[in-house]
Amino acid sequence: WKPESGVINGSLEYDSRSGQPTYQFFMGVPGQSLAIQTARRVGVTPEIVDRALDYLTPETKAQHQHLAEIESMKEELQALRNNLIDELKETKESKRKYADLIALFRKERDQWMERTVKKAEKKIEEMIDFSQVDNLFKRHEKLQQIKTELPEVVKASNVKSKKFSIETIEDFEKVYPPGSVVFIPSVGQEGIIQGKANAKGEIPVLSHSMRLTIGWQQIKPPQSLQNPTQSIVRRSSGVQVTLVDTERTIDVRGKPTEDAIGVLETQLDAASLNGEDRVKIVHGHGTEVLKRAIRSHLSRSVYVKKWKAGGPDTGGDGVTWAQLKD
Repeated sequence: WKPESGVINGSLEYDSRSGQPTYQFFMGVPGQSLAIQTARRVGVTPEIVDRALDYLTPETKAQHQHLAEIESMKEELQALRNNLIDELKETKESKRKYADLIALFRKERDQWMERTVKKAEKKIEEMIDFSQVDNLFKRHEKLQQIKTELPEVVKASNVKSKKFSIETIEDFEKVYPPGSVVFIPSVGQEGIIQGKANAKGEIPVLSHSMRLTIGWQQIKPPQSLQNPTQSIVRRSSGVQVTLVDTERTIDVRGKPTEDAIGVLETQLDAASLNGEDRVKIVHGHGTEVLKRAIRSHLSRSVYVKKWKAGGPDTGGDGVTWAQLKD
């Protein structure tokens, strides 16, 4: 400090509640005596405090009264400030919670919409596959109907290869012993003779999954060997079917789903009549639509006992092996 520095009037703040200074400097505010306030705080009796006030001038008394009011207002302002700070903290916490809830809601909404869209897409694909398979069965039924409408062609072919007529049950059993393939007009399908005739002249026959007992006169020669419709279908389909040892390979790669299922059903029919144990279906990968349709059809087929995807040594997942029923 220097003589020319001058003097600045001020005071340090004093907390009347705790009786301790806060050491906050107020420039330009002169200090004041807090004897009366201190006496009250430390528990001096009111009579003594009031008697001391009587010795003060009216101006000093008014000053003490104003100071008391200011302290009261200061305490109220401090309480309001503390409440405001607490409310701001609660508001920030509530805002954070609501922000988290909004983010969680949007995340769950997006996940729900994604699951719903996938379910809808899967349902549409299943409906399309079902429609294609249903149309395929209708086409196969029409093909079977065409077969039954060609009896004269079959008979003409039989006349060339077999120069005899069946007049009795004994003649029938000589021509068609157990295990022979025959045609059953009543069901419009071929079947396999399961045994000899009973006393009524009825023959046990297995047609696909049906076991029938039919009079021998109602059984006709098989159509699968002479009927030209199967060779026509094979030539027009462009699908390769090969037999290596006893395993039939059906290659339907690149074919529309409906056409591929039709060829598959025809070949399963032929394999079942030939007594084959299993067949190999080559469908490839692609978009997997053809693979799913093939395997779905195999699961419902009356010819198939079970199926499995090819392994690393048996063609991979682009191949499906179907085991036929006995």
